[in-house]
Amino acid sequence: MPNQGDAAFHCEYARKNGVIIEHVQAPEDVDLSQHEIVIDAIFGTGLKGEAKGLAAGIINAINNHNATVFAIDIPSGINGNLAQVPATAVRANFTIAIQKPENCPHYAAIGRLLRRCNGGGYRHKR
Repeated sequence: MPNQGDAAFHCEYARKNGVIIEHVQAPEDVDLSQHEIVIDAIFGTGLKGEAKGLAAGIINAINNHNATVFAIDIPSGINGNLAQVPATAVRANFTIAIQKPENCPHYAAIGRLLRRCNGGGYRHKR
């Protein structure tokens, strides 16, 4: 579990509001068989380099599962500053831009982009 910053705050908020958070220590611990929806928030927009180790294993498990995938801000594994999608990156059906839409040309990986409007709702952009 995250222990500092925004990640820790939102993790605790989610837990207090009934979200089941599972701690995994190895990719084989990831069992998505009972899940129809996956929310990807492994990495944020500041990722540098490639996803490795446990994170790469979880990303591969997500991509190999037949679920609808929602990514927060940008699919994990993608560096929004580069014009490429690495092999180990979440292939999302929807990407939800929480604060501001990223300038990300990777539509093959982000799926449909949902942006928060000033009124608080979300709208679709593609």
